[in-house]
Amino acid sequence: TPTRRSRLESVLALRTQSCRFLFENPSNPSNVWACLRTVDSFGIQHVDLVMDSGKYVGKAAVAQKRGMRAAMGSARWISLHPYRSTRE
Repeated sequence: TPTRRSRLESVLALRTQSCRFLFENPSNPSNVWACLRTVDSFGIQHVDLVMDSGKYVGKAAVAQKRGMRAAMGSARWISLHPYRSTRE
């Protein structure tokens, strides 16, 4: 509805642009996705994520995919900036 859309836009406009979070190759990738939900709840807009997906095999790769699906609700409201290495 137009009222709901207006409310969503007003809440999104209040999100902070002055703070960013950075995650770099976490040992447990599912923690990143849990943190994304928390970052979203604090109204932080930008998250930089450096993940070398080649580092995650076996159970870690499965956990990464499961956690990503769980956090997708939050991830659609924040600006997630993925990078393959710190050089980018």
